[in-house]
Order: sequence, then C-alpha cells, then structure tokens
Amino acid sequence: MSYPPESIKNYVKHVVYNLDSRKDRKGQVEEELKIFTPEQVHRIPGVEEKEYPYLGCTKGHLNAIQLAIDNGWDNVLILEDDAMWDSIDTAYPAFEKLVKKPYDVIMFGGTASKFDPNSFKVESSAASYLVNKSYYTTFLEKINDVIKNFKPGVTSDEDITPDMAVFHPLQASGSWFIVVPSLMIQRKGYSSILKKDTDYSELFA
Repeated sequence: MSYPPESIKNYVKHVVYNLDSRKDRKGQVEEELKIFTPEQVHRIPGVEEKEYPYLGCTKGHLNAIQLAIDNGWDNVLILEDDAMWDSIDTAYPAFEKLVKKPYDVIMFGGTASKFDPNSFKVESSAASYLVNKSYYTTFLEKINDVIKNFKPGVTSDEDITPDMAVFHPLQASGSWFIVVPSLMIQRKGYSSILKKDTDYSELFA
C-alpha cells in the first residue's frame, strides 16, 4: 500500500471517519489511516435512519463537524469508511500547493467533479474533504438547515444527500478547491445505503 509522505501530518491536523456496523470496512479504513498518529484519528459511529439513509449520512457529517468545533481543531479531514489513497506521486504535490493557500475546504477527490482547471476551484463535487477551522460554523449552519427542513414523505433523496443539499450550495459561495488527480477515492464494494455493489472509480477526477 502507498501512503502520502509524513509531511501530510503537518497539514492535516485531525481525521474523522464515519463507520457503521461494517467490520469489513473497519480494518480497511484503519489501514489507510496508519500514516497519521493515533491522536489524530477519530472514529464516530454512523447514524442509522432506516427509512431515510441519506438523512443519517447527512447527520454523520454534522457530528463530524461538531466534534471538530468542540475540540477546537485547526482543521479536520472528514471521510467515509470506504476511502482509500490514490495517485500519491501526482496528487500529493497538487494537495501541497492548495493547502498552503487560504481555503475553506479542500476536496481530496470527487465524483463527477466540475472545477476550474486553472485555480481548481470546485463547482460541484463530493468525496473526502478537509475543512478549515474558520469555516466550521458556516458548514454546521448549512447542515442544520438541511436537517431542520427535512419533511418525512415529502423531502426527496436529492434534497437530503450531503453532496446535493450541503456541498453544492456551499461550493457555489465558498473557497472550495479540489485535488486533481484525486488523492483519495472510494473503494469498490457493497453500499449499505444503496443496498448494492458500487464502483465509482471512473467518476473520480
């Protein structure tokens, strides 16, 4: 397995990963995160919403941001339990350039991404992401607003998924950037939300 250089620990202060009951993924994601010190890595349990799984997913992102706020972290990398490193040789130098400049969020990769090829400013994307401390409140307020406006039986899946309901609106107004090629992608496997095997590898930038 290839890992980013040790210097990533200087740029990424803390990592939060969301894990439900999937024991198969626990070992996989912990192996991916061995590059960080144990003090930097934090697991939060998945939020189960049987009828509305995407609502649970959105609440999971809220819990991750709240954890960062409660602990006063300088930044936090938030990822799902299927995240894995990719394209280290070319993606890590691209990440270093972005993280040394002012940012709200840096996407470590994304599916079906739209971005400015010169500045790497994101128009739309969803995947693992690094959030700057100065942006926590903005992020949390948006997620809370999405959850508050959720109406069972009325709100569609598209209106509650983190990428469509939270990421895309914030990307339009904030300083969101993306690492190209992707520094992290999603592992092939069974999706507990979609209830089927998934492979998003061809969708990453």
